[in-house]
Amino acid sequence: MIAEIIKIHEPKQSVNGNTFIRVELKTDGGTWYKTDLCHDYRNWHRWKNYLRVGNVLGNLILKDSETIDADSRPIFITGRRTKKMDSDEEMERFSKEVLC
Repeated sequence: MIAEIIKIHEPKQSVNGNTFIRVELKTDGGTWYKTDLCHDYRNWHRWKNYLRVGNVLGNLILKDSETIDADSRPIFITGRRTKKMDSDEEMERFSKEVLC
């Protein structure tokens, strides 16, 4: 599936104490989806360089009728990539500069 990032929410804390970011996406047909990404999970590295509103991603897999599986392996199609973030400090800076 192909979808465009339409909104990136501010980081929130989950019930298990991890910080996650909710990302909203929309297909060309107008269908809305969401996914939740956590910096502490291994799938974060697949998404971190694509998190910018307006980016179009492909190779997305549905988990249920409104959720894109965070374990998808997104492919960048068009838009502006974000710089690479490898450390927690970079993630915190990204959260403050781009998401908030």
